[in-house]
Amino acid sequence: MKVLKKIGCSIRGNVRDKDPNMWLRRIESAARFPDKIIKDESPKTTLKVTIPPWGELCLQIYRLDTRRIILSLFRGSRGKRIWTFSGDLLENNIPVPEPVLFLEIKRGVFVIKSYIASRWIERAQNLGSLALKRDISRNSDLKSKLLSGVDICGRLHNSGFVHGDLKWSNFLYVPGKDSNVVLTDLDFLKRSSSLRFQGRDFARFVLSALERQSDPELEEMLIDRYLRGRNSTSVLIEKGIRRRIAEKRKKYEWRSTASRKL
Repeated sequence: MKVLKKIGCSIRGNVRDKDPNMWLRRIESAARFPDKIIKDESPKTTLKVTIPPWGELCLQIYRLDTRRIILSLFRGSRGKRIWTFSGDLLENNIPVPEPVLFLEIKRGVFVIKSYIASRWIERAQNLGSLALKRDISRNSDLKSKLLSGVDICGRLHNSGFVHGDLKWSNFLYVPGKDSNVVLTDLDFLKRSSSLRFQGRDFARFVLSALERQSDPELEEMLIDRYLRGRNSTSVLIEKGIRRRIAEKRKKYEWRSTASRKL
């Protein structure tokens, strides 16, 4: 017996035609001839495409991951979670790419492919690249951008989420915007009010400083700023942050040394 495919579609904004089959054709056409290939690796592909009426979009395509089949039954597809959580984050003043279109294809109970399209962010640079060849300790402008990233981490955790990979390269600086730092790569975003998990989550942001040969003063500045922005007991969170950094310090110091030799 052949299992029929089902197509589900969600759209944000003033778009009248919401026929899933029509949007699937538009998405597939745009994906065949993208403006730019950002990343192409299984099970996720990221493309820059043009889809009316929005124009330039960042299109993420998620394919069936056989390693996560059972888990996906209970957690929903990655694309669906990003679509839902992005709206929650924006409502809580956490800047993330604005999603406009979500579509998923199911065969039976399994999601075999999902698409999520967000508005393209022009002229953006990630904080990791900005910090790569600069003396962070003497660059007040870069420090200001990093502190904006810290504030986003605090609001994210106060809202009951953990990101899963808060490295600097997952924060975009957008010139000319009021909220000029944006959090990206929401693949591992999940709800969690665990102070331990939130502390470990923020530790990744601090470890990016270690990775870029920063001085200890910067690490302390980042941790202090984060703790002052939290709504919870800072002692428990700080303990989680410092424990995680201690566990990973040698690994990131080795990365820093290796990068200097290249």
